[in-house]
Amino acid sequence: EQENVEQSVQNWREFVSSATNAASKITAQGELVLVVQNPTKNAEIVHLELPSPLGRTSEIANTSPLAQQLFEPLYVTRHSEGNPIKALQMGFDETTNMVVMTYLTIDRLFRRTVGVDQLRGPVGIVSIGSKIAGRGFSYLLFFLAIISVNLAVLNFLPLPIVDGGLFLYLIYEKIFKKPPPIAFQNAAAVLGLCMIGALFLVTFYNDIARLISGTV
Repeated sequence: EQENVEQSVQNWREFVSSATNAASKITAQGELVLVVQNPTKNAEIVHLELPSPLGRTSEIANTSPLAQQLFEPLYVTRHSEGNPIKALQMGFDETTNMVVMTYLTIDRLFRRTVGVDQLRGPVGIVSIGSKIAGRGFSYLLFFLAIISVNLAVLNFLPLPIVDGGLFLYLIYEKIFKKPPPIAFQNAAAVLGLCMIGALFLVTFYNDIARLISGTV
């Protein structure tokens, strides 16, 4: 027996609540299929199969073709009420969230639930930064923090020419009591350069395309 329920959601909590309620109504042998469409003009409709019973919210965010930020306000101002300890805690929490979201974005790029056309390069970053700077110094500082966290995550990926790759070399040397062969290191460095070069070309193309279309 198939049951169809059509419901419009306005925020992330409503999306999670609707999915959870639907999952609670099906049997262990059943399955939940969400027909999801981005709230943008002419967006592609995506059929999404979720397990029953539905798992944690983080699993929904990781599996769903819709990003949680799609339902969030563009800007959220949080205050520590003059408490430096609370401010440090808020900063730590926000940094942790940004690190997790960066890894989830990379994961979703490989899953193809996020397209490479969503990536931005130097031109896009400068464009966004200039707009954010117009809102005030605190907004610009937060934007720079996001960039720093993203760079830190990328720097620790297991790529040959960044710190993550060097860390793997150190592990190899610790285990085998000798560094990796020079020929391997050279080949890995060339591969890493090609990957980063390809990423730069893709993001640069995206930025130029947005400039031409006026969407930067």
